[in-house]
Amino acid sequence: MKITKDIVGYGSWYLTQALGRFKSLEAGYQITQRESLGASVRFVTKQDHAGLRCSISIGRLFAEFNICDRRHWNHEADRFYFEDEEPVFEGYPLA
Repeated sequence: MKITKDIVGYGSWYLTQALGRFKSLEAGYQITQRESLGASVRFVTKQDHAGLRCSISIGRLFAEFNICDRRHWNHEADRFYFEDEEPVFEGYPLA
């Protein structure tokens, strides 16, 4: 089990925790330069890093919590890329 913690910049923090072969938990916060108020909960499918995405913004604080798939989505085949396939983005292979 590996936990990755990154200090992204002044007033920010990010955590990534593997939850299995393809799933991960991601959480973090950031102090932004502008103030806002809002929240969202989404469940996204058939795209890169599909899964549950939650975020909240209060004043200058933005926080997010995601449980997602680490794989990339193959839109042409309507499935995730296999492990031995090289993802292609807008006609260019991922290098």
